[in-house]
Amino acid sequence: MWQAFIKGFKAYLQLERNLSENTVDAYLHDVSMLADFLQSANGGPTALGEV
Repeated sequence: MWQAFIKGFKAYLQLERNLSENTVDAYLHDVSMLADFLQSANGGPTALGEV
């Protein structure tokens, strides 16, 4: 569910925003941590539209 969003977000950051690799990695780490938190807080996967 979140994997497709993260993949698209990574492409956006690299291609559209032209951010450095370290910055992209930091953004992706933060988004992954958010997804993990939402999953643990809700007892299961959270749809992106619910965020």
